[in-house]
Amino acid sequence: MTALSDQDRLAMQRLAAAAERRNRPRWMVVLAVVVLIIAAIYAGLGVKDRAAAIRALRAAQAQQNTIRQQLDELASLSSPDQVDGGVQAYAPLGQPVTLLEQAAKRAGMEAPPLPKVRTEKVGDSMSRQIYTYSELRVPSAEDVIAWAAKAQATIPGMEVYRLDMRPATGLSGWKVEIQFSRLEKKP
Repeated sequence: MTALSDQDRLAMQRLAAAAERRNRPRWMVVLAVVVLIIAAIYAGLGVKDRAAAIRALRAAQAQQNTIRQQLDELASLSSPDQVDGGVQAYAPLGQPVTLLEQAAKRAGMEAPPLPKVRTEKVGDSMSRQIYTYSELRVPSAEDVIAWAAKAQATIPGMEVYRLDMRPATGLSGWKVEIQFSRLEKKP
C-alpha cells in the first residue's frame, strides 16, 4: 500500500463527508418539522373552533328551550278551557260585587263600599276582571285575611290579586287596599 499524502487524505475526507450528507438529507427533516408545526397549529385552531361551536350550540339550545316554554305558556293562556297545568277561565258572574260583600259579612266584617271595577284583556278569548277596594279601615288584619279566604273558597275562580295592609295612623286598626281578580271567558 502506498502512503497517502495529506492532500489526498483531505480530499478523501471531503468526498466521504459529501457522500454522508447525500445519504442523510437535512431538508427532509426540516420539511417534516415544518409540516408537523403547521399541523399542530391547524389542530389547535380546530380545537378552539370546536369549543366555540359547542358553546354556540348550547346557547342556541338554551334559547330554544326558553322559547318553547314561552310558547307553551302562551298556548295555555290562549286556550282558556285547559285545566291541566294551564289557566282556566270561568263564565262571567252575574253579581260578583254582591258575592264579595257576602263573603265579607261571613268573615265578620261590615259590608265594604263599592269597589272600582276594571277589565284587562288577556288573550283573544278571555279577560281579567279586577275589583279594587281601597281606603278600607278594619280593626283586625285577621278579618281581611278571612274575607280573602272566604271569597276564594265561595266564588269560583276568584283570587286575591293584590293586598296592601298598613297600620292606620293615629287610630287602632289597619288601612287596607285589596284587589280581587277573576279570569272570565268573553261572552
